[in-house]
Amino acid sequence: MDILRQYGVPCAPVLSMKEIAYDPALRSSGSVVEVEHKERGTCLTVGGPIRHENKVVASHD
Repeated sequence: MDILRQYGVPCAPVLSMKEIAYDPALRSSGSVVEVEHKERGTCLTVGGPIRHENKVVASHD
């Protein structure tokens, strides 16, 4: 990544699913959220992309 950045090429590390699931920035921004599933219990999923006053508008059913 250092070489790419030297030449102004946008880049970022590729994270594993575990790294994504527990990334504090993704959790705090609501990009990764925990939801309750009636049969499977608590699951991780992608947070709703549309928000109004810090509340998620789209839900996952």
